[in-house]
Amino acid sequence: MIQTPPAAAGLVKTKHFCGMTMVQHDPQGDVIFLHHNGKKLMGEEETSKTRVWTHLQSFVFPENLASANANAAERWWRHFPEFPYVLRRQQESKHYKTTPWEELPFGDLEDRLHGFAQEAAAL
Repeated sequence: MIQTPPAAAGLVKTKHFCGMTMVQHDPQGDVIFLHHNGKKLMGEEETSKTRVWTHLQSFVFPENLASANANAAERWWRHFPEFPYVLRRQQESKHYKTTPWEELPFGDLEDRLHGFAQEAAAL
């Protein structure tokens, strides 16, 4: 069983996190899979400049798990009107840790994926 709950990859705007990719972990807790459905890689020059992974937000286990209350009414939608379907969480929550994407061992992944998409579009 995977002990680490899914995380989210996305961006921070006005001190709020907008998660657009579900991040899953292996049994050791390392990131193994990113499920991104909101923005497709088309290999177009303009889309290759747009990044949606600037931060990784992970759940922080509290001593008492019942104290982690996710209020579904607090979606922070007003901070991200351009993204109608995102996983939003307040960045300052004690139950979430937000890490800048470039600090992760796979910080260049989005650039590499865009490169592959551009190569494929050129074929």
